[in-house]
Amino acid sequence: MEYEKESEELQAIADSLGRLYFKYGKYDSEFYKKLYTLQKMPHRIPLKDGYWVYGGFEASFSHLQGSQDSIYGEFIGLHFLLGMPTRIGTFALSASINFGINKGSSFKIPNEKDKTDSASFEHNAFVPATDFTLLYRPIFNIHDKYNKWAVQPEIGVGYYDFDKDVYYYSLGIRYERSVESLNYRLHNWPGIINGWSVGISAKMKYAHFLGVTADVRFAFHPSY
Repeated sequence: MEYEKESEELQAIADSLGRLYFKYGKYDSEFYKKLYTLQKMPHRIPLKDGYWVYGGFEASFSHLQGSQDSIYGEFIGLHFLLGMPTRIGTFALSASINFGINKGSSFKIPNEKDKTDSASFEHNAFVPATDFTLLYRPIFNIHDKYNKWAVQPEIGVGYYDFDKDVYYYSLGIRYERSVESLNYRLHNWPGIINGWSVGISAKMKYAHFLGVTADVRFAFHPSY
């Protein structure tokens, strides 16, 4: 009985110290975890209402194919994102400019109005391309319960301007890692990571492969 009483008193002291440590955001420390051996670690705090806009930018490397099978190449791109999380998932608009080289054969695009060549693509010629995509990130994902990391699917529809406008849908997967403290992460939805991520996605038109993109992204959200 005396032993149990002493244990309860020691645990009460540990709890009070743990709450003090909890208050100053030291959730990830070994000290905090040891103090709370008899209690549950903190869980994510559900968001009842309120929305915010987040931004991001990314650098990418892509293999893109034009509307003609003979036109394709490797591109380096810079992307800018603007998105909003909702209760059914996250929506984001991505705009990018890409620079690369046509590795395919030479090709000329006729202008339908005056029958002249409106553009030409020589083998190994420098080629720019713009890309606009509407992304959807489902609410369902694999994530750490403290929102420190997540494996997030990403679906998109868009078009890029290569030899001409090429419309596509994309299927991708990302690994995201937070750079924020746990106090911040507990107030965010799973998958909405304020930090860096790496991903890969394939561009398709029906069953036709149009390209693949690998990228590194950094996303940022409002602090509070």
